[in-house]
Amino acid sequence: MSIVIHPILPAQIYKLVKDPKTKNYYLEPDAERFVLPPKIYGNTLSYAEKFWNSFTRSTSSMGVMFVGDSGAGKTVLSETLSNIALDHGYMVVMITNIHVDINTINFLNGLNRCVLFFDEFGKNVPYHIQEKMLTMMSSSSNGKKLFIITENEKRDISKFILNRPGRVRYSIYFTKLEKSIIREYANDVGLEEEWINMIESLYDKSVVFSFDHLQAIISEHQMYPEMTLDEILDIMNLELFTGGKMVMVKSVVNKETSKEVEFEKIHMNFEVFRNGITRSGINVYIKEDGKRIPLNLEQSLLESTDNNLMVFTVQNRYTVTIQIVNSLDEEYVASKQNTTNTNSGDDIFNQPPPRPIF
Repeated sequence: MSIVIHPILPAQIYKLVKDPKTKNYYLEPDAERFVLPPKIYGNTLSYAEKFWNSFTRSTSSMGVMFVGDSGAGKTVLSETLSNIALDHGYMVVMITNIHVDINTINFLNGLNRCVLFFDEFGKNVPYHIQEKMLTMMSSSSNGKKLFIITENEKRDISKFILNRPGRVRYSIYFTKLEKSIIREYANDVGLEEEWINMIESLYDKSVVFSFDHLQAIISEHQMYPEMTLDEILDIMNLELFTGGKMVMVKSVVNKETSKEVEFEKIHMNFEVFRNGITRSGINVYIKEDGKRIPLNLEQSLLESTDNNLMVFTVQNRYTVTIQIVNSLDEEYVASKQNTTNTNSGDDIFNQPPPRPIF
């Protein structure tokens, strides 16, 4: 058996591995490239090309960060960007399911001409180690590196990385896919027009909605066409919360005219305390007579509740019916027990709208 020595590692995907006996690190070949879906929707490719172009023009290392729920599109964007790097001769090192410490950072810092792909960044890299990475993320010593960070929760990323474009130049927050993708994908899979309209209406009234959710709903309908959309939503594992319950606006009716009013969006805000999470506001925004009107449900009269339906009278003029689709995850609440007093409404519900979705 002959041994081949490469002066530079071939451009392919490697996994970072730690030897359990020696505690030393090494790279294990994993695959030649990532296998992507046959069609990628939204702005994924254009964003990946933009990020790569910015990296090639940079004189130092550069980071990109993708934050959002599982199934929202972080992985496809990361893998698309990684494949572009592979095409340009860069190897991709996957850092996942491994506890990162200072020795890990020292090993990675010695690599050259590579993409360092940190999946579930906060889970694998403790806060104090994230801070140790800062110099490496903005340095050009040992060659430029492209850092790809994916994370479900923004709060698991160090404040020394957030809002620091000199280290992480781009950050994408995945909450809600572009509405145009619904019809494009639905037409590709032969969904009937009536159902396209119903899903678009569901999207309009939902707080979050990912491509993963879209695929699941359409797939369920096509397997069981006799089921209504409400029946599908009742039984499917669609945890569409962003740190709390998923609220859908079923209708807004003007009591004087008995006509339904155009619903624009819903805004929710939560405050996080040591003893858990307290709801501090739900505002429904409507359009009537050319005006944008906020309706604060917290200051309104709750007329009735029926299972997950809640009916409010607002300003003695509007009847607002909302539906609570999913309950707050108990593990999520437990993770907040030791959080210091801070208003996290912006973190949880007011993330910038997503740009690329697949």
